[in-house]
Amino acid sequence: MPTPVIVAADIRQAVQRGSARIELHPGTIVTPLAVDEARELGVELLEVSRASQRSQPSAPPRPTVRHVTTRGLVLDPFPLPGPPPELDVRLRDVITAEHGAPVAVGVMSLREGSFPWHLTYDEVQVVLEGELHLGTDAGTIIGLPGDVLFVPKDTHVTFATPGWARFLYLTYPAAWAEQVAP
Repeated sequence: MPTPVIVAADIRQAVQRGSARIELHPGTIVTPLAVDEARELGVELLEVSRASQRSQPSAPPRPTVRHVTTRGLVLDPFPLPGPPPELDVRLRDVITAEHGAPVAVGVMSLREGSFPWHLTYDEVQVVLEGELHLGTDAGTIIGLPGDVLFVPKDTHVTFATPGWARFLYLTYPAAWAEQVAP
């Protein structure tokens, strides 16, 4: 089954039908233009969890090929404590366990500054734009666009950038946020 995608035309059609709400089932992709259109037209985009869907228990999803365009992807504010607000750390997971994947993939960005982090999961980072500095006990590693960095589980690092950085991350296991040490 193809991944559902909500585009601006879907928002306008909902308004024409008199609907002020669109339910987003797990895995649904909403384009940035659709998000803007919903905000402007007063259409609520409501994420529906698997638990709230009134269906019989089913087997975990069978992984299928998934295509995600990161160009223009709108990132959300970092959901966990740690980075200072002025760093404007943002991210979005684009492949998760809900897609049947054993890994999570997402995009993260941060502005000038640094913050310490303890990775309680394995992570690979691919620098897309800017300059990503990873401070480690052995020194600072500088990642430039196209560079791939691997941070093993149970590593203390400092995420930093002298200006701005945007990178793709791949974590194992997929539920990385549940692995974060308090």
